[in-house]
Amino acid sequence: MLGAIAWLVACLVGAAVAFRLARSAAHRMLVGFGLCRYHSPVLYTTGIGRRREIHLGTARDFLAHGDSCRRRLLARLAEGLLALCEDVERGRLAPDTVLVGTSDLLRDETAQRLGFRTSRPGPVAVACSLTAWTQVSLLRTVLRRGPAVVRLRRLRRLRIRAGELAARQPQLERLRQRLVTGELAA
Repeated sequence: MLGAIAWLVACLVGAAVAFRLARSAAHRMLVGFGLCRYHSPVLYTTGIGRRREIHLGTARDFLAHGDSCRRRLLARLAEGLLALCEDVERGRLAPDTVLVGTSDLLRDETAQRLGFRTSRPGPVAVACSLTAWTQVSLLRTVLRRGPAVVRLRRLRRLRIRAGELAARQPQLERLRQRLVTGELAA
């Protein structure tokens, strides 16, 4: 019985590792095909049509840019959101495009101030987050030089229309500026 449980756990861990490696390889291909577009060093979107997924970078992105400071990470997030606003202004992104993502980084109040609607993630989003949990927790620990674990209870599904985000451009610019100049606590 114990051997069967160990085998099952090993299979699950192996499947999660294989999924993450395949996802990393697929990410580079998606960038090459234009289906994945960076808006700042640590914010990119995937998808086509009227629905896009927002992602906060890959492990490679975080290691390349050394974003161990929460304030700096939030500033780069704001830069990416401002680039999305610019895409709406220039007609590269339709205002009715729905932008969605899952994160534990933003508190509900912060996300809502930025115009996002928040909700508990569904089972698929939680499953994807679980496959990334170990990798992201280890990455945060390395970058922060101390224990930093993804808080699954704080996972939130974020949703906003591109036009609604563009309407928040002045607020996002003020937030980015305050984060860059260090006026907000890290």
